[in-house]
Amino acid sequence: MRWQNTQPELARLIWGVIGGAQTSAQHWATKIFDIAHCALAAHPDLALQLFDLLDSHHYESARLHLFRADALCRCGEIDDALAAVNRSLKLDPDDAIAHNYLGHVWALHLNWQAAIDSFRRAIQLASNFAEAYGNLGSCLQRLKRYAAAKQAYQHALTLHPNHAEFQTNLALLLLACGDYERGFALYENRWRTAELAPCWPVTARPQWNGQDPLGGKTVLVWAEQGLGDTLQFCRYLPLLAQRGARVVLQAPAGLLRLFQNNRLGCAEIIDQAHPLPQHDFHIPIMSLPWAFATTLQTIPTPPPYLRASPQAAIQWPDLLGSSSHLRVGVVWAGRRFPRPNKPRDIPLAVLEPLFALNAHFACLQVDIPEREALRLQSMQNVQLWGDRLRDLQDTADLLEHLDLLVTVDSAVAHLGAAMGKEVWILNRYAPCWRWSHEGTDSFWYPGVTLFNQSSPGDWHTVVERVTLHLAKRIEHHPG
Repeated sequence: MRWQNTQPELARLIWGVIGGAQTSAQHWATKIFDIAHCALAAHPDLALQLFDLLDSHHYESARLHLFRADALCRCGEIDDALAAVNRSLKLDPDDAIAHNYLGHVWALHLNWQAAIDSFRRAIQLASNFAEAYGNLGSCLQRLKRYAAAKQAYQHALTLHPNHAEFQTNLALLLLACGDYERGFALYENRWRTAELAPCWPVTARPQWNGQDPLGGKTVLVWAEQGLGDTLQFCRYLPLLAQRGARVVLQAPAGLLRLFQNNRLGCAEIIDQAHPLPQHDFHIPIMSLPWAFATTLQTIPTPPPYLRASPQAAIQWPDLLGSSSHLRVGVVWAGRRFPRPNKPRDIPLAVLEPLFALNAHFACLQVDIPEREALRLQSMQNVQLWGDRLRDLQDTADLLEHLDLLVTVDSAVAHLGAAMGKEVWILNRYAPCWRWSHEGTDSFWYPGVTLFNQSSPGDWHTVVERVTLHLAKRIEHHPG
């Protein structure tokens, strides 16, 4: 057992309890169950092995199977988790908590309707089950049933009015529906969620609220969440400078060189490891739309606000070589760490019809699994550039020499769009709020065309449409 090496004292305690099994089987089983339950959040592999031990000794309990399902999910074994939670429900079919957890497991399987049915059953059994209402809203939103999702979130907030996760999810729903005024205001509650609260900077200075005068003041703008978020909302930085602020941007390492070459009115660019400089106000970058009272009608849509470095014209033409074919950049998955985003990412095999077209494809994907890399290397019209892309400045320099970018929702999509490139985004059925769930145009980037799924998980139809459009694009390419 892996945990024995890292937790020797706990291991001795456990084996001491097990050693007493011959004198009192029920006593040791209860003790092991308690230890496993306590270890579940921090050490799910340990908890799972203890639950398995109890199961092998016929310690039959609905709670055992439910907690074992939780441990299995935390270890990534979602198929076994489904079986475990169903064993729990077989022993206690009217357990609302178990039905709620069954919905969670179905959601991990991307079976949104089955998840919805489970959450509704949990609510039938416990009408004041706020968590089940919140989970129901999330899954209804995945199916673009926005009115029903909004009702579920509002019911959850009726039961728990200050619940940060419910408020944040409702905010994202409002943003997806284009209600930016209420959505951005409510989205400020994200900093009270368990996920983001630890990210709030240690500073005694106030957050800028959009009202305080900025003449002669220093404003620290700090990046949050994904790289794409920073690329989308850095368009607001010049607006701060126009109000007389001295703007300091704290950016992640992957964007540092890009912003040093594209200062956007910033007096100083620092990385996230840098101590916080003196400042009068601070603001997270995704709060800028709220501070500037952004609506659908007032989205800042400047001309391309990010550009390649001067070295791009020197390095990449020689690397790419001469070609009269259309040059198409391709990205089929976003960040794979800490975990993949299954609803957003496209299996490479589904995308392969695209590579059969008479174009030159430049893969901007990094962290390509070995089997996929070997498959792509066997295609004469495909080049892999991930190993040369140290950061998004390198990616921008490569994009400068491409005619078109075909990508999933990713940081590279934002980068290409912010550079004014032609970008086609292959998108899930219920896309992130920043991409329209109706039509093919983007509110935030004029050069973007959206190819949304027509049903959840159906990438084949999306790729067929993109392949058809690309074939026409190639036909009219001057080369």
